[in-house]
Amino acid sequence: MKTIRLIILFLITNYTFSQNTVPTSGAVSFDTSLKIGNQVSPSGEGQITRLSIQPYRHTGGPWVFKSRDNTSVAFLDIDYGISNTIMSISSDKNVGFGVTNPVSKLAVNGSLSLGGGVGNNTLPRPSITAGTLSNGEIRGYSGAGHLYDDGFLRLSAGGGTNISVKTFIDISGYSTVPDMNNNIVFGTTGVERMRLDKSGNLGIGTKTPDSKLAVNGTIHSKEVKVDMAGWSDFVFKKNYDLPTLEEVEKHIAEKGHLENIPSENEVLKNGINLGEMNAKLLQKIEELTLYVIEMKKDISVLKQENELLKNKK
Repeated sequence: MKTIRLIILFLITNYTFSQNTVPTSGAVSFDTSLKIGNQVSPSGEGQITRLSIQPYRHTGGPWVFKSRDNTSVAFLDIDYGISNTIMSISSDKNVGFGVTNPVSKLAVNGSLSLGGGVGNNTLPRPSITAGTLSNGEIRGYSGAGHLYDDGFLRLSAGGGTNISVKTFIDISGYSTVPDMNNNIVFGTTGVERMRLDKSGNLGIGTKTPDSKLAVNGTIHSKEVKVDMAGWSDFVFKKNYDLPTLEEVEKHIAEKGHLENIPSENEVLKNGINLGEMNAKLLQKIEELTLYVIEMKKDISVLKQENELLKNKK
């Protein structure tokens, strides 16, 4: 960009100070490396003088440079049409490439490429450093200056006149405002949908995630894997103190729920831990299994006693 500005300044200076010597048609040569001349628009714009530039060994048509409507400067294609603007600089210092009237400091009608500077197997991921930018990095810096820790960057699409169709990604640096402090926000239809906060917590449908993943809504998945620190097979060990059924009945009568299982009020207030609850439920299933085995033994004894009584008759 600095090079383009220098070129424009050079052209304006030479054109201004050589108006009395440059002919109204044809070209003037400078060191056989640059041809500069005046051209008149053939497209019905009247006798508007333009500056034509054809660099040495440039095989295409000349570049056309003019001041347009006293408000902007434009490089035009050879056919002089405003619709074929190559680059323009507006009076409010906006620069456009392929854009006639740029509405931002940089407007590009086309693709944009950045040199990342990292090979697929030769260099590691660039380190995060203070005060410098890595190749391929785009940064929204602070209004106080580019060396400050705050800043804001928004990538958006849509919503030209209707916010309800706007999709966006907001990236915020340091801020004393909690909602803007070191987070990344993703939104659709002009509404926030997902947020990664400064602690690395990800919230979907919530702006205040309190865990690594917080979802205010339904999760639909084919499979959920939970890492556990232990399991409930201790119930089958010989030293396990299996409560009697009388003890179980008494706890239910007094507390209204099974022992070591949270009550309804606790669940409504705190929710449940999926892995922990599965382990507790398995513990109760294994206890029930032991009760059933014991009952089967008792039933077998009763059957034998009943057979003996029948035989005595």
